[in-house]
Amino acid sequence: MVQRQFLQRVADDPLLTRLQVEAETGLSKTTLYRKMEEGSFPRPRRIGPNSVRWPLSTIRDWKADQPQT
Repeated sequence: MVQRQFLQRVADDPLLTRLQVEAETGLSKTTLYRKMEEGSFPRPRRIGPNSVRWPLSTIRDWKADQPQT
């Protein structure tokens, strides 16, 4: 039962690659990493020794918090 709930949450909140985050935010790779260093962009989750991903909900929350231009 717990595993099913976990899998449903993962399915409801897909994990994005850096390229997908760039497309979703309109930011370049350099800007993403600069903003992470500044603390103004969420850091990704490590999902393997050489793999990181951002939850889509985290990126959407970040976008919602940005000033409208």
